[in-house]
Amino acid sequence: MTEARELRADFNRLVRDAAVAHSGGGGNNEGMEPRIAKLEKDVGDIRVDVASIKSQLAAQLPALATTADMHKEFNVQTWRLIGGILAAAGLLLAGLRLLG
Repeated sequence: MTEARELRADFNRLVRDAAVAHSGGGGNNEGMEPRIAKLEKDVGDIRVDVASIKSQLAAQLPALATTADMHKEFNVQTWRLIGGILAAAGLLLAGLRLLG
């Protein structure tokens, strides 16, 4: 039991030390306003970037092939290949019949 309590105390101490080390502030509100202002400016910049990305994507979207388009093209190519093979086989059999 004592060992478990010591481990728990060590764990709590490490968590507390890590929280203080990574908080970025002194535990009070000093310097909070400039940091919030910077975050708000950065969010505004992010909104502008996302709007730009959306407009560029909307312009390019009609030219992009969808999965349905690709499926349709693969289907057409498959039937063309099968048709070509059958036509070649038919010509070969007709030629053999004429020779034989």
